[in-house]
Amino acid sequence: MPVHEVQGLNDFHTQLRNPKKLVVSYFGAHWCGPCKMYGPMFDAMAGQNPQAHFIKVYEDANRDVIAEQGVRAYPTTKIFVEGTVKGEVRGANAPEVQRIVQELQGSMFHAFGGSGATLGGGGATASAEDARAARLKRFAAPAKPNPWLDAAPATTPIESGDAKMDVCGPDGCPPEAGSNPPDILAEDDELQAAIAMSMSDAAETGDSGEAKEGGEAAMDEEDTELTQGVGKLLLEMGFNEVRSRKALRSAGAGADLDACVNWLMEHQDDEDIDDPATLPPKPMPKKELTPAERAAKMEAVQKRMAERRREREEAEKAADINRESDRRQMGKDMQVGANPNPNPYP
Repeated sequence: MPVHEVQGLNDFHTQLRNPKKLVVSYFGAHWCGPCKMYGPMFDAMAGQNPQAHFIKVYEDANRDVIAEQGVRAYPTTKIFVEGTVKGEVRGANAPEVQRIVQELQGSMFHAFGGSGATLGGGGATASAEDARAARLKRFAAPAKPNPWLDAAPATTPIESGDAKMDVCGPDGCPPEAGSNPPDILAEDDELQAAIAMSMSDAAETGDSGEAKEGGEAAMDEEDTELTQGVGKLLLEMGFNEVRSRKALRSAGAGADLDACVNWLMEHQDDEDIDDPATLPPKPMPKKELTPAERAAKMEAVQKRMAERRREREEAEKAADINRESDRRQMGKDMQVGANPNPNPYP
């Protein structure tokens, strides 16, 4: 059966009240590479599951729906039963979506099923076990191969209401409690940034001031590249590890999710896109400062900011003097204008 494409928040809530009660909603965007490959798979699932109602929610016409549902990555599939989320899968993981739909259909069958006469006048009754076996046989056909999905990690469904989406947004992960530096000289942004950078260096170095060995540090960086921030989101969207690492390293330092996805879209047809041998080198980590270097840097920044404050104060004083001079000159001009022909003889 055709898949309904949602047009706005009201239409979305109307679709959730579908008589079939089981609604499978796919959230995606037309610019998303994994979405383009997942879309046909979603359409195929709709044809295999006539007991469920399948809908598509694209970003360009449904930003209010996506905001209401808290969708953080594309593609994301949510499964609703009577308007309540019962399962969620992030990434182009069609087999996982099929499994959740199948389980929910089975539970709904047991909840509403019962013995009764079959149509056709035969008088035979169909058992729940026979119906379940028939469904399993119908869904046993293997899914189409997906090069985006084959190399991606399996996505665990997230139950609605009990679990919170533990993902980082395009701008990175939220800071941990207690990691923010104190508000020192908040009126001067540059000085505050320098203080924060210095304290961040100290936190990375550790209380002992000893840096990690090169091999261990490199291993830690390699492990965290795809487990947090934009790298984690790329994996959840269905990109494999090689492509995700290439996007992170090629899009530039501090690149957000959109920049990485755009890079992948531009290079998805490259012959070596999945070749680990062409993986760009990781950017060199910034040099860690010793306590003495940090202190010297802080002192230099403070001196520079003090000099800027002094220059600003001097400029303000000069401006005040000029304004006062202009005011006096204006007063004299007004007096002359009021008496254009003064008596030359006293």
